[in-house]
Amino acid sequence: MFVLILGIILIVITLLFAFQNSEVITVHFFTYEMTTSVALVILAALVAGFIIALLVLTSTLVKTGSKNRKLSKELESIKEQEENVGIDYGDAEKIKSEEMASEEELDKISKEI
Repeated sequence: MFVLILGIILIVITLLFAFQNSEVITVHFFTYEMTTSVALVILAALVAGFIIALLVLTSTLVKTGSKNRKLSKELESIKEQEENVGIDYGDAEKIKSEEMASEEELDKISKEI
């Protein structure tokens, strides 16, 4: 609903702009010459700018999407490697505590000797 209202407001503003800038001018571009209103020239420049911005945005989105897919594949690969190894962080903590207990036992034995 918000987009519809915003669109209607933009159309009204554009029509007001066109009616207030209806003077006829001659546009020269290289050897081409055209007689039209100021509003049409400005609106054509606006549309051209919009198309250029859209092309730049599209290339950025394609690059970002490609990088996203690559990182997703890497993440899946890492998850598969973790599953294949079969050691999770809980097991690593258990092994570390067992090693510390073994070191303490060795210290006790060396003190007794």
